[in-house]
Amino acid sequence: MTLDSKTGTNYDTILASAALVGNTDFAWVPDGELLLDSGDELLVTCTNTGTPAITVYAEVLAEAVN
Repeated sequence: MTLDSKTGTNYDTILASAALVGNTDFAWVPDGELLLDSGDELLVTCTNTGTPAITVYAEVLAEAVN
């Protein structure tokens, strides 16, 4: 899980990472508030180095603050 900052790649941050060998799921919950600016993105990247192919489902729960 990576924060892709709208301000440029110098501000991108890896938020969580896990090697899922023999596991079927992964959950990440921030320790505190994760404040995103309009234009920021959360990127979820999955790599499969084996067979069979993998299917990934991602869900992000958020609350808008004005």
